[in-house]
Amino acid sequence: RKAEDYLTAATIAANLGNIFVSEKKFRDAYSYYVYAINTLEGLTHKTSFVWQLLFTCHAEIGETYLELGELNKSEEAFHKAAEIMAHHDHLAHFEFWIWLQRAKLYHKQKYRSLFRDSLRKAELLAKDGLEKESLNKLKDSLKDSPEFGDEISQALPTPAQPEPEQAGEQEALLQQWENIIKINKLLNSEHNLDYLLRLVLNFALELADAESGLVILLNEKNELEVKAWVNEVLSDELTRFSSSVANECLQKGDVIISADAPIDERFNQTQSIVLNDLKSILCLPLKSRNKITGVLYLDNRYKTDAFKGVNLRILHAYADQVGLALENAHLIAKYEEVQQKLQTKLHETQDELDEVKEILKNEASISMNRYSYEHIIGRSQPMREIFKLLDKITETNLAIFLNGASGTGKELIARAIHYNNPQRCDKRFVAINCGAIPANLMESELFGYKAGSFTGATKDKKGLFEEASGGTLFLDEVADLEPQLQVKLLRVLQEGEVQRIGEVRPIKVDVRIVSASHKSLDDLVGQGKFREDLFYRLCQMKITLPHLAERKEDIPLLVEHFINEYSIENKVSEKINVQPTLMKAFFAYSWPGNIRELGNCIQVACALREKNTITLNSLPQNHALLRSISLQKIDEETGSESFKNIKPVTSNVAIDEHNFLTPQKTWAEYEILIIAKCYAHHQFQKNLTSDMLGVSPATLYNKIKANKLDEPQNALFKEPFHYEPHTPLKAYIPKIFKAALIYNNDHPYAAIKQLAVSQGYFYKIMKSF
Repeated sequence: RKAEDYLTAATIAANLGNIFVSEKKFRDAYSYYVYAINTLEGLTHKTSFVWQLLFTCHAEIGETYLELGELNKSEEAFHKAAEIMAHHDHLAHFEFWIWLQRAKLYHKQKYRSLFRDSLRKAELLAKDGLEKESLNKLKDSLKDSPEFGDEISQALPTPAQPEPEQAGEQEALLQQWENIIKINKLLNSEHNLDYLLRLVLNFALELADAESGLVILLNEKNELEVKAWVNEVLSDELTRFSSSVANECLQKGDVIISADAPIDERFNQTQSIVLNDLKSILCLPLKSRNKITGVLYLDNRYKTDAFKGVNLRILHAYADQVGLALENAHLIAKYEEVQQKLQTKLHETQDELDEVKEILKNEASISMNRYSYEHIIGRSQPMREIFKLLDKITETNLAIFLNGASGTGKELIARAIHYNNPQRCDKRFVAINCGAIPANLMESELFGYKAGSFTGATKDKKGLFEEASGGTLFLDEVADLEPQLQVKLLRVLQEGEVQRIGEVRPIKVDVRIVSASHKSLDDLVGQGKFREDLFYRLCQMKITLPHLAERKEDIPLLVEHFINEYSIENKVSEKINVQPTLMKAFFAYSWPGNIRELGNCIQVACALREKNTITLNSLPQNHALLRSISLQKIDEETGSESFKNIKPVTSNVAIDEHNFLTPQKTWAEYEILIIAKCYAHHQFQKNLTSDMLGVSPATLYNKIKANKLDEPQNALFKEPFHYEPHTPLKAYIPKIFKAALIYNNDHPYAAIKQLAVSQGYFYKIMKSF
């Protein structure tokens, strides 16, 4: 099944059903037959072999139900088998057996007329000894039946009793067929290919009264290969000779018999070395799925015409069973190989999973360490008070509300609360900003939804409460929740269960809530903008985080921390120092953006540092710190007046060998100018211009339309700028940015202002340059 070889899977299932029938385990047999039928019926292309297997499975199910006494189901199965047989001529020889089984069924159902008709049809169809013997056995078993004795007598007269000599022949024939059935059971129960091949040869020698033999099979290259031999000394000569006989057998597709091999004209007399040691030869094709897969080669070195009395029908039947048995063994070996590969893959996957678990465990440990109180920067009195409070409440399940301005570290404290709680630290910490998600989406984010509950809900989705179950859910900016969501959140906190959108069954959750806001929930409750009952659920303990201006003694520690972060992220090995004047400026500034503003300031200053020291000149020119304080009062010796009055280094800064910078132009204006020049150079061919500039056609079309570049009189075409053919637009970006930086005396913020681009974009371009 896993290899998607469904025909093989069905064949194996049918054979397993046969084995369970032989063991009288009819229920087990039934389940395998049904599996085989369902699989075969699902095949889009059905060969004659598939139809035969389908017919056999339905007939076997009919017999199984007959043994179990479920007669109506048995009748239905026989009917399906008969329908298949009626539409496929190659199954006609099974008709006798269907009518015989129906006669048995109708006898058990006590349907006299149906029984009589079925018995008559079986009598008319009975041809060989086995069929007639099976019919007579049924009649003998029922002739004394008070209910059906008359019906049997009304059936066609039984042929006259054979003469004693005929009776002996029939008995021998019946014994041979019984042996075939026994052998078939043994073959189908053995899946070891090597042992199976030896069984095949030993039984073949017994059935044909041969002296020795070979099994020769087609390999993957469609070449004949000797796979097993009995009572033979395998030599190159014998292999070549037997292969030549096997080839003829394959080409004819029928049995080859030689009564006296040395004088047989069909054989090449140059092989006299082998022929002189042989008398009689018998070669049978082995078939599976209506395809010849090899031959059974038998011989006798001592007797001519040794196979004269062999019943070829029995040998053909045996060869067909051998072909199926070998195919099954091959398929089972293939299945076991696939299973072994899957088992190996499973072990590898399990090892990978264990490795991932170990990594996650280590990461959890790192997170616990990272968010421990020792790693929260702060030694000021306000922070020490907060740490004392956290020590008392962390291991509880109290709902905590963190109140503080933006940038004061609310989420950092929330994570510390989670990772220092021994009951919850190994579960998830899930954070959501309640003010950043539209109200119509917030409900599905928090509570999840069921597939089909609304347009676009193609599959079930867990909400954040479910994701955080066992751990902590951090509701940032909780004051921004819409009133209708406040009601639903209150219910979840009260009941400890959520209900997905479109679902009727509630789901239990165990979540600790930590919420935060820069607004005062007390004031919002007083104004009627926040539910009072929800306030008490969220705010069992309130922690107010101080502004950075209230804990300025922590600034040196924070500056050192952010410098270390920058050095690690950017792989800076040398130590970065802070100019004392700059540190004084940090203390003098009010920091309205708090710790976040300080962190951003340090990151930029480190990027623009002079050698290994960050100074006032490393700060952005338009930073509020420089605007809010008097630099002369900080340190008159710093010479910072020149910092305020940056002069261009020159008015003629080269962009490239053809162009000079025009200081009045922004990058957006340069972009349109370059597009216009390239467009004109390529004679206003849009697709060619798009390819040369490396921009999408849609972007180019929009730029052309917005700036009216399809008008030949457009002033942009007359501007003094040389476009170098085949130069993409992105190649001009760092050149123009670099020229702007040089023009502004290497001061980035002046260049950024001149080009009218974002700070992040400018640094990204310059870093790559």
